[in-house]
Amino acid sequence: MKRRGSPVVLFALCLGLLSCLISALPLEASDIIHRRLSLFEVRDLLRTEGYQTDLDAGNDVCHFKMMGYSVQMFVADGGESIQFHCGWADTDATLRSVNAWNEGMRFSRAYIDSDGDPHLELDLDLAGGVTRARVIDFLTTCRISLERFVKEVL
Repeated sequence: MKRRGSPVVLFALCLGLLSCLISALPLEASDIIHRRLSLFEVRDLLRTEGYQTDLDAGNDVCHFKMMGYSVQMFVADGGESIQFHCGWADTDATLRSVNAWNEGMRFSRAYIDSDGDPHLELDLDLAGGVTRARVIDFLTTCRISLERFVKEVL
């Protein structure tokens, strides 16, 4: 009787072959890991999500409107992080309402500046690598935070 080989060995060989085939497939653009983003890449991503942007390359910032509010996306730390920012003047925001916001939120922070005006900020660290889908999810988090901040703080 002729023996063909152990089923475990055959399974391991098939698994190894399958792994090689999968790793040879091209990556989708959304699967690419970004460890840095340039100001122009941020602008392009915002545009693909439907935002009209104005660049201030000297300050590494994209200006755009979200929900009718003027907001900014800063590229910082040599492209290893991006920061969403929105500020207001002449509102009813108080230190108490801003502190309540900070106490209840995990992914954003707010503050009152020296003129008494409220600001909302969110950061995304890219240093460990993120996908395009994660950056888009960050934009969604920014929009949700902005909407809630306007309702709860302003």
